[in-house]
Amino acid sequence: MKILKRFLWLIVLLCMVAPGNAWDTFPLRAGGIHPSLGPGGDILVATYTEAAKLSMDGTYDFLWPTSDISAYAGVEGTRATHMAHVWDSAGKRAIAYLGAAGAGETLSGVEKFTNGDMTSDEPPGTAWTRGTDWTITGGVAVSTGLSAENNLYQSIYPTRYSLVKLTADITRTSGSCKLNLIGVKYGDTITTSATHSFYVTHPYNYVAPYGILASYLTFAGTADNLSAQIVTDCAVTGLHCFSDITCNTRGWVSTDAAFDYNAASYTIQIFKLR
Repeated sequence: MKILKRFLWLIVLLCMVAPGNAWDTFPLRAGGIHPSLGPGGDILVATYTEAAKLSMDGTYDFLWPTSDISAYAGVEGTRATHMAHVWDSAGKRAIAYLGAAGAGETLSGVEKFTNGDMTSDEPPGTAWTRGTDWTITGGVAVSTGLSAENNLYQSIYPTRYSLVKLTADITRTSGSCKLNLIGVKYGDTITTSATHSFYVTHPYNYVAPYGILASYLTFAGTADNLSAQIVTDCAVTGLHCFSDITCNTRGWVSTDAAFDYNAASYTIQIFKLR
């Protein structure tokens, strides 16, 4: 009996000091945020509350916040030294082991838009679906700002949960517009003539409309060289994400149902693993 009791106590002690990867059973503090000492003694070393770009497609996965998190990089193919918990405003969470820093923003080179350079004045709906305010002529898309029909978009199908970069050369005469994934995320208000960009994590397992929303009855100007490509690597300030502690498989350990892949801001916790 004494031997059995000692054996049971040994099991309890082993569970208490197990490596910190049993996060789903660890109690949360108020508001859904883990305390500074995680299971197995993992230690919270940094917290950021800010915008972040997320790739979660199972191939190019990375975490790219506004701040530089490269100090927490690991060596891919070896045991991770740090783990990230990413929380949206509703308390939904995504978890990943952290690997190497990105090599710099890299695009797939595969263009998702057809006729993004507006060289063809195709019939409306052939490539670009456009409101009556938009025409394609002279190698550019033209908005007069006189109609309430103000969307210019194309339905495309990036890989689900991949990060997509949308760019466009905007020449503004008056008013404003936004790059967008209609119904999901809208970029900053554009009021200058320049090349503008917009990032969004594609949340669907089907096609969705990407393009330009011209502000109601105001935007007059042109759009050209519209491009939509998957981002395959992040800036050197971001980190690759892995689903396994040995950093061999790109991915995320877990993602809560209803996690917001395109939140305006996240709470990002970095834990140092034992």
